[in-house]
Amino acid sequence: MNCSERLRNDTKDIHQATERLLIRRLKSISSKHDYINLLKIFHGFFSPIDSAIRNHIDHHRLEDIHDRRNVPKILDDLKVLGCEDRIPVSPLLPRIDSDLRAFGAMYVGEGSTLGGAIIAKMLRDNRFLQDCRHAVSFFDGYRDRTMVMWGKFQSHLNDSFKTDQQQVEIAAAAKETFSKMTALLILN
Repeated sequence: MNCSERLRNDTKDIHQATERLLIRRLKSISSKHDYINLLKIFHGFFSPIDSAIRNHIDHHRLEDIHDRRNVPKILDDLKVLGCEDRIPVSPLLPRIDSDLRAFGAMYVGEGSTLGGAIIAKMLRDNRFLQDCRHAVSFFDGYRDRTMVMWGKFQSHLNDSFKTDQQQVEIAAAAKETFSKMTALLILN
């Protein structure tokens, strides 16, 4: 089994649980304020994760790492919405203390770009967010390049991490990232 298949299999249940919770949360947005709060939660979670990932992965480990910066788009969206509040760091973060764990956390973020287009459409269609349609750049991810970027990331995982031990560690970090996100959505 290659690394991406292992990750998909090992994270399937927690991924689906996180996805269900997020969709429920998105469907319950009934004001611009609700959307701003969700973006703040995402920034408080993904910004420190992105920093930790970049402490362990540079362009030598992943050639296009610098093209994979979606977290600043959250701040762009908040600015469009008129929010420039200081955003606290989430108290629930996965442990990212190695390149393997960084790739596991990155798997969650990169994989989320696949559903991002659906989420962006949901937000654009939300009747409470009609004046916020231009504040979905984070969820738009890589736009028309999403499948290419995802394919490149999967290929890198499959080519770089072939041992069971490596794949177990990457999958553990991915599961922990999903679990922390789920807990954060429940708490907020």
